[in-house]
Amino acid sequence: NSEYKIYWTLVTEPASGSPYLDFAVESSGPGYLAVGWPLTPGKMVGASAVIGWEGSVKEYHLEAQSVPGVKELTPSALTETSFTTENGLSVMKFRRNLEAADRPPISTAEVETNFIWSIGSGNELAYHTARGGFSVNLASGVGGAVSEDNSAQLAAARTAHGILMFISWGICAPFAVLAARFFKHLGPIWFKVHAGLQATNFVLSSCAFGVAIWMVGGVDFTTPHRGLGFFTYIFAVIQVIVAIPRPHPDPKTPVRIGWEYFHKGLGCTLILLSPITIFYGLVTIGAVLGLIIAYAVWLSALVFFFVFKTVTAQSAKNEDGIPMTSTASAL
Repeated sequence: NSEYKIYWTLVTEPASGSPYLDFAVESSGPGYLAVGWPLTPGKMVGASAVIGWEGSVKEYHLEAQSVPGVKELTPSALTETSFTTENGLSVMKFRRNLEAADRPPISTAEVETNFIWSIGSGNELAYHTARGGFSVNLASGVGGAVSEDNSAQLAAARTAHGILMFISWGICAPFAVLAARFFKHLGPIWFKVHAGLQATNFVLSSCAFGVAIWMVGGVDFTTPHRGLGFFTYIFAVIQVIVAIPRPHPDPKTPVRIGWEYFHKGLGCTLILLSPITIFYGLVTIGAVLGLIIAYAVWLSALVFFFVFKTVTAQSAKNEDGIPMTSTASAL
């Protein structure tokens, strides 16, 4: 397309007779360039790729759709590598040995070879800002199928997913827990706040989960973030189902006691899983350090408030012999 061009020339090594391909990849973008050869047309996972920026052109195996899943291949099948930037135009060049083992095949016969490509925004491995796929007959230069570049839609969906999940699990869920834990002395209002926040959490996280399914194309466990996110959402669904037939607290029957243990235990599990999942999500997309620090500060503030209220509530209970939550125990 207008942002990305690829050139190639078939070369035969005079001494060994081994076939090589000289590649040049050109883009007007400011960051890294990548070209790869997928096992499945248009799919990143399982492909080998060459990714380069100023000072680095290396070969990688793409084990997952995340930065940790991009593993450098050694020994490399590349020679004569270079990356230059001049007048806003970046050019990556390399020579690829066609007989290298453990790589998806590149054919120079009268058949089409599948490619994937991407552009990044910086000089490091990170989530791409544009990407696509195509097939081409390297012998004739005739192009075949070209997959749609929906990077803009994916970027918007990824942003929406992150914002919705942060509101759900970074704000609504912890505030709902705080309301139930420390503000029962305010009367029935605590329960309305708790239930309202958890309902909002479930609706927003359901929307975010749907966006994730659309982005990935189904349920996917190739990264820790996706696996943890799936189980966190399933646990949230179970929590909602269990909350609907909530037994009345008076009298406190064995069924009510068992329900409380399950409800609180699953709630604690979700509160512990959600920040881990969010951190993995930030790492997966290669988020800037400032965003990761900002979330860490927010999480630390929530933990500090929880500990502070726990300590002060316990002190008040010890001094007066009356727990702060006793006035609303009938709820």
